[in-house]
Amino acid sequence: MVRQESDGHVIARCDYSASTRGKGVNGISVRLDPAYPGLAEHLVGLMLHKVVSRSPKLRVEIGIPRWMPAVAEAAESLAFEKRVEYLKMGLVL
Repeated sequence: MVRQESDGHVIARCDYSASTRGKGVNGISVRLDPAYPGLAEHLVGLMLHKVVSRSPKLRVEIGIPRWMPAVAEAAESLAFEKRVEYLKMGLVL
């Protein structure tokens, strides 16, 4: 988590999953408040470094919601390629 120093408000949440058996796919996740786009490249780069350090031979995937264009731009600047564009939908009953 990344918090604002002034009030402790969470502005970003990141994690990763790395396959330690050399099978499957590695994944990273970055959720960033759109008011702080300047952090995107650093956070995506940090998560990529962490996952590749743990499992360097596997493909890395990242899912990015449409409301985070700065994270998408940061991922593309690090050579991620857009593979699929989709909508995730829900219904409250």
